[in-house]
Amino acid sequence: MVEIVYAQHRTALKPGQVQRNPRFFQSVEPDAKRVLVHGHWPALVQAHRDAGVKVERIDAVLEPPAVINPAPELAARLADRIVPREGRSGGVALVLGSAGCVWDDAMAALDLGVVNGAVGCNLAAIHWPGVLDAWVSLHSDKFKLWAAWRARQGLPKHKAQIGLEQTLPHFKSQFKVGSSGLYALKVALIDMGFDRAVLCGVPLSADAAHFDDPKPWKSANIYRGGFNEAFDEIKDRTRSMSGWTMSRLGKPDAEWLEMAQ
Repeated sequence: MVEIVYAQHRTALKPGQVQRNPRFFQSVEPDAKRVLVHGHWPALVQAHRDAGVKVERIDAVLEPPAVINPAPELAARLADRIVPREGRSGGVALVLGSAGCVWDDAMAALDLGVVNGAVGCNLAAIHWPGVLDAWVSLHSDKFKLWAAWRARQGLPKHKAQIGLEQTLPHFKSQFKVGSSGLYALKVALIDMGFDRAVLCGVPLSADAAHFDDPKPWKSANIYRGGFNEAFDEIKDRTRSMSGWTMSRLGKPDAEWLEMAQ
């Protein structure tokens, strides 16, 4: 008999617990003795109650996962290294993914010169010390909860929240699934109109753990197909600070950033 935690984000599990994604729920597992449910999943809850399984909604006590927090120096760097562009097109954006290197990548990118904005995805956007031009996620149902976590830290609101209701998550030439980082890149270049973008915390390397989970990301290779299909659309406009994407797209230098100013 097991205790099942249904959540779309990573949770810290206790002994005897397993985690499932509620999006993929089909039927009650025969050995379930109790379920803890994050979020509003009425069909899942009712199915377990009908099967006599104890159900507990735990939204009220849900806490942000333990994370690698950005260094204080990053917040100080934003003041003079992010200069908002004039108008709604042009300039360079930082695109923030969720790898453990995201804050170091962002610091290194800002050391190269001035950028004009930032677009971030998922949990990394909760902890970004500045304002994002766009907060991007395939799980837009989480924005309300995530925004509450951000507000509890006293951090300012981001300018926009963008999910599938607002724009498609792929480039024109892309048919294979891409990572959330690639979705954020698409929003930066296509929807937000930035000329260029620098990927930070988007290495797509199996040995690059998430900033909220120290385990290797074994499925990283799966998302390389989307990057490869979009390559011709992004190769001249995108660079990366780390990992496989840096090998594929190249690393920016000060001259590359200046060309888009």
